Amino acid sequence: MHWSLTFLPVGVLLLLATTLLVYIVYPPKVRTCPEVPDWASQELRALGPLSGHEVVLLGLIALGLWIFGGSLTDPTTAALLVIGLLVVTRTIDWADVLAHKPAFNTLIWFGSVEC
Repeated sequence: MHWSLTFLPVGVLLLLATTLLVYIVYPPKVRTCPEVPDWASQELRALGPLSGHEVVLLGLIALGLWIFGGSLTDPTTAALLVIGLLVVTRTIDWADVLAHKPAFNTLIWFGSVEC
């Protein structure tokens, strides 16, 4: 930890210098875009209000379990619990789970490793 604190002032200076150098060497072609806020608000209106499935997803405290669950439960257990609750409440269906085989393969294989 001492080396990182010692290097911090130089690191911040190098980060700022790199950013400035990139800005000078490759200046952005588009500097302002006043139509973006209008476009974004139209897209949000097109999405409409939150659906019942989205409210269920928020209500399952998934984010809270993954962030603060380390002191209460294992993160893998929290992930499997939330996925199970999403399937039970029909927020997602089993076909959605099966469609993401690599993600669940990684969860099962690496989620059981103890550090």
